[in-house]
Amino acid sequence: MDTTALLNALRQKQVGFAALDVFEQEPLPTADLLWQQDNVLLMPHISGIFDGYMRAANQIFLANLQQFLINGQLAQNQVDLTQGY
Repeated sequence: MDTTALLNALRQKQVGFAALDVFEQEPLPTADLLWQQDNVLLMPHISGIFDGYMRAANQIFLANLQQFLINGQLAQNQVDLTQGY
């Protein structure tokens, strides 16, 4: 994200409102101008949290750890950089 371009667009009303949870620098510095904008909603990376999230995340982690200790692979959610993610 080009923060300077976004700030300019917000100030010039080319963009009416922005809801952001990703920033060029994370965590977003306390002096960043985004904190001062009335037409910006700043959110942490927690939009996927649900009841039972930690239990589900721990189950995936434990399965991945067990598999990794066996053969260096992950049982679930393996990142495939050749697919662009």
